[in-house]
Amino acid sequence: MADKSSKYTLTAISVKNAKAGRHSDNSNGLYLQVKATGAKSWLFRFQLLGKRKEMGLGGITSLSLGGARIQAAELNNKVKNDPSYNPIMERKKEVERLKLEAIQENITFEWCATQYIEANKASWTNPKHVQQWTNTLTTYVYPIIGNMNIKDIELDDMLAVLNPIWYEKTETATRIRGRMEKILSWATVSKYRSGMNPALWKTHLEMVLPKPSTLKNVKHFASLPYSDIPNFFVKLRKKHSVSALALEFLILTAARTHNIMNAKWDQIDFKDELWTIQAIDMKVGNIHIVPLSKRCIQILHDLEQTKTCEYIFEGKSKKHGGLSNNAMDKFLQQHLGYTNITVHGFRSSFKDWSSEITTHENKVSEMALAHTIGNKAEAAYRRGKLIDKRRVMMSDWEAYCYLKL
Repeated sequence: MADKSSKYTLTAISVKNAKAGRHSDNSNGLYLQVKATGAKSWLFRFQLLGKRKEMGLGGITSLSLGGARIQAAELNNKVKNDPSYNPIMERKKEVERLKLEAIQENITFEWCATQYIEANKASWTNPKHVQQWTNTLTTYVYPIIGNMNIKDIELDDMLAVLNPIWYEKTETATRIRGRMEKILSWATVSKYRSGMNPALWKTHLEMVLPKPSTLKNVKHFASLPYSDIPNFFVKLRKKHSVSALALEFLILTAARTHNIMNAKWDQIDFKDELWTIQAIDMKVGNIHIVPLSKRCIQILHDLEQTKTCEYIFEGKSKKHGGLSNNAMDKFLQQHLGYTNITVHGFRSSFKDWSSEITTHENKVSEMALAHTIGNKAEAAYRRGKLIDKRRVMMSDWEAYCYLKL
C-alpha cells in the first residue's frame, strides 16, 4: 500500500505483488508493466506532437523502482521542454553511435583498403588495376600502417610510408599517395574516421615533401662522400638531442630511417650486443640482426636512463611514441646545415667506404645493408656465419667515423 504522503503510487511491495496489467506510478509518465507470464518491466509514456507514445526502460531486475523514477523524470523534463523531442529516436541514435564506436575500434587500414578495392573494381576499365593496387599496397603500405586503426592514422604515418620511396621511386610513391588518399576518404565517408585526410597533397603533404616534378631525374638519395664523414661526426657529436643520437645510431648501424623510428627496447640483446629487427619491419621481409658497436651500446645505455615508453628514440607523438619519420632529416638540415643530402644517403656513404678503402667482402656489406640475397644457399650461409664478420666491419666503420674525435 502506497504512503499517503507520497506523490508516488508504487512501492517495492506493490511492485513485487503486482498482477498482470499496467500500473501507474502517478508521476512523470512511469508505469509498471506486468505480462501474463509474470515478467515485469518499466514503461515511460509521453506525448509527441499530440500522439501518445511508449518507451521501455528495462526490466525490474536490472532497474530498480528508484532508478526507473529518475530516468522517467529526466525524460519527462526533456519532453516538456521540447515538444518535438523523441526519446525513442534519441536512444536508437545512441545505440547506433555505440555500435559504430565498437566497430571503429577494429577497423584497420588494410581492411578499409580491401573494402575500397572491392567497392570500386567494377568501375575500373583496366582489370589490371585491382592487382596493381593490391601489389603496391602490400609491398609499401601494409607493412607500415596496414594493422593501424584507420581512425588513428596521421601525417607522420603517411611520411613513414612515403619518405623511403619518394626520392628513388617517385612515380610509384605518387601513385601510392593518391591511393592512400582515396582509401582514407572512403573511410571518412563510411564514418570509420574523421578530420583531415593526412594523405592530401595540396596545402598538406606538399608542405613537407618536394614536388614529384622536381625529382624526375633523381635516381638515388643524395649522400655525403665517405671522406667527409669524420668531419661530419665532429659536428654531430656537439649536438645533444634525441634526433642527434638517433642519426648517430642510424649511421653507425647503416640502418633505414623506418627501422630507427620504430626501434624498441625489446629488440635489443645487451648481453650479445645485437639488435634484432622483425621481418614485418624490413623492406625485404626477413629478420635482420645488427651487431652493435661500442658507441651504439653506449647510446642505448644513455637513453635507457630516461626512457618512458617502448620506443628507444622517443618522439613527441602521443599515438606513435617513437621519433617522427622526418625528425632526422629536419635535424640534418636545420641544425647541422646539410641541405643537399638525405639521411637515407648515409647508407650509400657506408657502402662506398666499405667498397673503396677496406678489405671487407662485398657480401658482408650487402648483408649489413639488409639487401636481398638471390642465392638461397648463400642466404642461409650468411645468416649463420656473417655476424662475426659484420661485427668487425661495423667496429671498423665506427673507428673511421670517429677519426677526428
